Amino acid sequence: FDAAYANHMVMAHKDALELFQAATKSSDNDIAAYAHKMLPTLEEHQMKANSLDSKLKVAAADSAAASSRR
Repeated sequence: FDAAYANHMVMAHKDALELFQAATKSSDNDIAAYAHKMLPTLEEHQMKANSLDSKLKVAAADSAAASSRR
């Protein structure tokens, strides 16, 4: 479950970043301003999601390696 959740967060933040990056080019100044304002937060969340995903993959690989040695 944890790995699936982390992977979902990585993909969801990737999609959100793409949408917000596109929104920065909106002809509606309010939408563009909001997108610019939110991008740093979304990028930070993306980095945290990537980090969690990587840690869980390493933990899973370590666990699999330990199980195969038994």
